[in-house]
Formats: sequence, structure tokens, C-alpha cells
Amino acid sequence: MKKENIFIIDTSVWIEYFRHGKGEIFDLMEKLIDENMVLLCGPVEMEILSGLRLHEQKQISEILNLLPFSNSEREDYRLAGKMFNDLKKKGITVPPIDCLIAAIAIRRGAKVLTLDKHFKYFDALETNL
Repeated sequence: MKKENIFIIDTSVWIEYFRHGKGEIFDLMEKLIDENMVLLCGPVEMEILSGLRLHEQKQISEILNLLPFSNSEREDYRLAGKMFNDLKKKGITVPPIDCLIAAIAIRRGAKVLTLDKHFKYFDALETNL
């Protein structure tokens, strides 16, 4: 996995992927997964699994288990806290979990594939979609 080709897929995109099973987002996700360009992180996995019905959990967990996983480190939490506070000073409210996802992506040199408007506020982060 080349560093410049790593994507952390935000929960908003995973929801579209699992819900529809076809279309532009599905095709893009299939390509990224097939080309080993997806990096899963804990906050995204937690969000995905917390929104599932019981009968979906096993199947989705098996798919997620196939993906490379990035553990969070102390530096991720510190960067997330700093970004949260910097944005708050500007009058911008972003969920802390999105700050953590952004911090993980920034430290890993990954892009974030998202449908969520909050990620546009992180200057050091490259996003798509």
C-alpha cells in the first residue's frame, strides 16, 4: 500500500456502500478495496458496527476484518484535541470523533473519502467526494 494511495473511508461512505450495493460510490469502493488502498481505523469501525442490526453484524464484521487496520496512538488523540479546540475558537463545531478520524488520517498520510461536510474544515487533510 503506497502512502499516497491510502484512503480512510468515512462512515458516511461505508453506509452508502453497504446500503445500496451499486452505483458510483459502490464501484469506487470496490476498486479501492480490490487495490488494497483502504485503511480502516477504530473510530470508523466503531461507528459502522454501532449502527448495524444484529443480523448484519457478523457479515459486515467479516468484511471489515479483511481490511488493513490502523491502531490509534496517543499522538492521534492529542492532534484531534488540538484540532477540535482550534475549530471551536473559530466558531466551528465538529464532532470529536471526526477530529479523531482526521487526526489518524493526517498522521498516516491518508486521504479521507467522505460525504460528511465536517471534514472540509481540516486544512491538513485531503478529502474526496
